[in-house]
Amino acid sequence: MSASRLLAALCTAAALTGMAGAQATAAPAAAPVADFPFDGQGADDAPNRGADPGDRAAEYGGNLAAEIIDLLADAAKCGLAVATPAVQCPL
Repeated sequence: MSASRLLAALCTAAALTGMAGAQATAAPAAAPVADFPFDGQGADDAPNRGADPGDRAAEYGGNLAAEIIDLLADAAKCGLAVATPAVQCPL
């Protein structure tokens, strides 16, 4: 028997042996759907999540932005107060 025929016979035997031992298995049971936080589907989500993003930003951080702008304007006024006495420094 030649080497190629011997190799073909061994591969065929190995393939047939592997297919004979294969068994069908059942699919895993479906896991229950969990309620994840902040998924938009549960009662534990953030309040006002469905509100307009602009309204939420104004509610949670609108005053912070205004305070930062006021601080920068006051700092600019203090810089001008060094150069000219006509401008008062509010800080």
